[in-house]
Amino acid sequence: YDLMLQECKTIEDTIRGKIEETEGQLYQKYQSQGPRALSSTDIKHYIKGDPKYVQQLEILLEVAHIKRQLESIVEALKSMGWSVANIVKLRIAQLEHITL
Repeated sequence: YDLMLQECKTIEDTIRGKIEETEGQLYQKYQSQGPRALSSTDIKHYIKGDPKYVQQLEILLEVAHIKRQLESIVEALKSMGWSVANIVKLRIAQLEHITL
């Protein structure tokens, strides 16, 4: 699961890069297009409403959700491993006190 978590983080970073690329393309499109000049804030609002941007953002949110699930699984497995290790140590300590 740890390997899956690392792959998920890589995918998330890749999608973030694609979103930034899309933002840049849309910014240039809205800046050069149109009869009147738009402010930076107006362009950002147009970008946030663009279907391509929204679709990529939805994918990013799904990947982030899966990443959080994997993080919790990895953390639970680490905790379980720690608990098992302590139980084994206690059992070994108990066996050392037994005389044959």
